[in-house]
Amino acid sequence: MKDAEMKIRVGALLLSLLLCSCAFAQEGSGDSPLYDLPDGASAEGAATDGVLSASEPASYGALAEFDANQDEVSERIDEQLDSTLGVFSGTCAQDPAENFDFVVPTMLALLVIGMGIAIFYMAGNFLGSPQLIAMSKQELFELIHTALIVVLFALLLRFADQLIFSGSGGSSIYDVSLEYSLLMIHKITKDTMWLSLINTLIYMLYSAPLRLGGSLHHAVHFNLGGVLKPFVDAVGTMASLLSFAIGEWIANISVLCFIKRFVPNLFLPIGVLLKAFPQTRGGGNAVIAICIAFFLIYPVMLYMNHEAYLYKYGAIGERSGLEEIVSAFMVETGWLNLSFYAFFLWLFTGQLVGIAFLTQFVVFFIDMLSDVIYTVFVLSIFLPLMNIFVTLTFAREIAKYFGTEINIAAFVRLI
Repeated sequence: MKDAEMKIRVGALLLSLLLCSCAFAQEGSGDSPLYDLPDGASAEGAATDGVLSASEPASYGALAEFDANQDEVSERIDEQLDSTLGVFSGTCAQDPAENFDFVVPTMLALLVIGMGIAIFYMAGNFLGSPQLIAMSKQELFELIHTALIVVLFALLLRFADQLIFSGSGGSSIYDVSLEYSLLMIHKITKDTMWLSLINTLIYMLYSAPLRLGGSLHHAVHFNLGGVLKPFVDAVGTMASLLSFAIGEWIANISVLCFIKRFVPNLFLPIGVLLKAFPQTRGGGNAVIAICIAFFLIYPVMLYMNHEAYLYKYGAIGERSGLEEIVSAFMVETGWLNLSFYAFFLWLFTGQLVGIAFLTQFVVFFIDMLSDVIYTVFVLSIFLPLMNIFVTLTFAREIAKYFGTEINIAAFVRLI
């Protein structure tokens, strides 16, 4: 009797594996099941012709529709960000030429200050006032110092743009930082969708009725609700963390848009004008230092964060992170196949093989949790806080060089 039952189980296993292979088969996949190749192309020819691209992940048959839904959600997110913040077609759109729009209003401010100094100097000569002449000369020195600061800032910004262009192919530091922020929003959105899919599967196990015993009327009926409760709580925690992370990155895009719109074009000329008067020179130095730090240092820090992202997840567009973990688990184990899922429940009551599948699920869940922790705590909390701290530190040191002290101790304690 036991031999017959074992044969039935082995036969069911082979049948379920066959059904899984049919469910995840791809038509016209060529020589490699991992890539979608054009008609008439082989894996060898595609590899030499550049058809196999790391930026185009494989779309497995059972997951193709889910991938299409992800693309639709990403497009809707882009449309929403464009309508609210103008990320793609509005004032926050990527345009390298706009990064130097601050030159004209800043030069106008310097010209106005220079004309005022010239008027005071001529008035001092006309009235024979040595104090007025000395003050005009001192203010002329401050004007030259301010002009050198603006020129040096423009040169550093140009150098940073050229460095970014040669290193990553981007056009400016602002463009790369904005693209990285959009990339993080898309990644977290996809992670949330994959997490919802896993939540559905866990709920199926959570509510599935199981029994121990050979007869329907002489068996112990139970479910896995108590066993799977830690997994359910972990999924809820991960969903909350991802929701917080996506809100943080939307706020980061808002900060970038504010920086591009107002920091160089409005606040830098205001700082130049404030620096022209002795009574407000300290405030002008602080405003100029903050403008330089947020328009130059903050995007560079985001570019460095992008390198940390690439170190973990590889090239942009690859199936990575939570998407890679969940899709690989489903394809390798065949969870999306109904017969395989039913066979898993049956073998779970059959002890040994079911325990092996449960162990694999636990390992997969730990991998998924570690990826969410890295995405939220490292990429979305620790690195952004470090960006703000480094940016404010640069602003304080630049203002100290200008002769003004900026006290950021209260803000650092808040962080």
